[in-house]
Amino acid sequence: MHKIQIFYLFFLTFLNLSNCQLTFQDCGSKNGLIKSVELDGCTQIPCQIVKGKDVNVRVKFVPTISTVTLKTIFSGVVSGFSMNFKLPQDDGCLLGADCPTEKNTENQIELTVPIKKSVPTIKGLVRMRVLGDRNKNIICVQMPIETTD
Repeated sequence: MHKIQIFYLFFLTFLNLSNCQLTFQDCGSKNGLIKSVELDGCTQIPCQIVKGKDVNVRVKFVPTISTVTLKTIFSGVVSGFSMNFKLPQDDGCLLGADCPTEKNTENQIELTVPIKKSVPTIKGLVRMRVLGDRNKNIICVQMPIETTD
């Protein structure tokens, strides 16, 4: 009986680690709720971002308003200063979201953020904002990162 309990505990721990949900902060979502955030290769906080490689990001959210457009803004925040990253594509409707969005219906944006090799080694935050029609703030999510070689 004791061996079965230990195995069961080990199994539950492994199951929880393999389905690990990243910790994130809502940084001012006005018209939506964030359901989940995934950065490929990130299993712990702060996420280790390798310079010179792309970062794939998936965010699931529920807009509380309907909107025809979705614009994605991705930025880094270090020592209180924010710097936007140039995205190859910032139209959320072309990044996997269902557009026009319906109020209270789950949606998802997937994007690839190129991280230049010239980015300094830093600890900070990455922030992703999704804006709707007339630049209405849908969601804002941020999480700690650390760039490495």
